[in-house]
Amino acid sequence: MATKKSKKPNKLTKQRREILDLLNQGHMIEIDKSNMPSICGLSIHPHRFFLTENRYVTRKDKNKSVETKGNGFVISEKGKKYIELNPSLEKNSLILRIKENSKQTANYQIDKIKLYVLSVVKHITKRSWESVQNDSWLKNQLDTIVNQLSKDNRIVKSIMNEFSLGLLSDIQNDIEYLKFGEYRDEEGYTCTGASKQSIGFKKTKGLVIAELNIKAEHNNSIKQTVYTGQSESQNKNMKLSLGSPFSLFLIIVTLIFLWVAFF
Repeated sequence: MATKKSKKPNKLTKQRREILDLLNQGHMIEIDKSNMPSICGLSIHPHRFFLTENRYVTRKDKNKSVETKGNGFVISEKGKKYIELNPSLEKNSLILRIKENSKQTANYQIDKIKLYVLSVVKHITKRSWESVQNDSWLKNQLDTIVNQLSKDNRIVKSIMNEFSLGLLSDIQNDIEYLKFGEYRDEEGYTCTGASKQSIGFKKTKGLVIAELNIKAEHNNSIKQTVYTGQSESQNKNMKLSLGSPFSLFLIIVTLIFLWVAFF
C-alpha cells in the first residue's frame, strides 16, 4: 500500500530571505493606508502574505493596528531561528537597490531644493527668471545654501511638501519655479502660491539674505527712476516760485508798472 508523501515546508526564495535579513538588521515592514507593504521604501507585496502566514514575521505592537505610524511587521523568533540555521553566502541585492533608491531620492531632493532657493531669490528680489539664473554671485553661493538646508529634515520636508501640492507655475524657458503668496495669473485671476509662512521659506529667505547680502541687491533691483528732463528739486522750486501768492503779487505789480510806463 502506497504511503502518502508528507508535504515539504515551503522554502524561502532568495528575495524572501533578503527581506528577513533586512528585518534582522532592525528594519520593519510598513503597511500604508492602501494595505500595501514595503520595506525601506521598496514594495514587497508578493512576499508579505507568505512571511506572515508562515510566521516568519510578527506585528511589532499587537495592540495597535498594523497601519499605525511606527507600527508594522518585524522578524519573529521563527525567522531569527531560520537565519541562524541557514546563513546566507550571497550579497543582498535588496540592500543594493535600497542604496541606489536612496541615492536617487537624495539627488531628486537636492535638485528641488536648488529650484526652491532660486524661486525664493526671484520672489524677494522681484527679478526676472533669466536674471536670477545667470547671476554669478548666486551660482557661487547656491551649493552652500542648499547644503545647509538639506541637513535639516524638517526644512527638507517643508520644501518638498510645496512641490507635492502642485503649486508649480507654467513652464518658462523650460524651467518651472514656485510663486509665493497671492499673485495674479496672465488672465487676471488671483491665485495662491507656495506658503511664505512655512519653515522652509523662512529658513531659505534668511540664508539667502545672510549669504548673498540680498538687502542692498533687493533695493537696487526694484527701484525704478523715471527721467523727466529736470531734477526733482528743480521741479519743486519751480512749483513754489509759480504757485506762491507773493510771486503772483510781484508779477501783477510788474505788469501794472509796465502798462503805466508805456501808455
